[in-house]
Amino acid sequence: MIGKNAESSIILIIGDKTFIRSRAVLKIVELLKIYPHLSRIIKIFPAPITDLVYKLVSKSRYFISGRREDCIIPDEKIKSRFL
Repeated sequence: MIGKNAESSIILIIGDKTFIRSRAVLKIVELLKIYPHLSRIIKIFPAPITDLVYKLVSKSRYFISGRREDCIIPDEKIKSRFL
């Protein structure tokens, strides 16, 4: 079950499979073929541990990456990753 904070969690649904929080991020990373070796290593750890890291990063994301008032305009390399 997702819980009371579903609106602040990432949820990925592919077919009949649902991925939540850290497992959703890992699946997206896998599908985008970003850091394939790292995602395989992280999958070794149980979801409660990776979810804890996910929550810590999500709470401090603006401190880590900064806050922007406008959206980036993707270049052709980034556009190729989207439908």
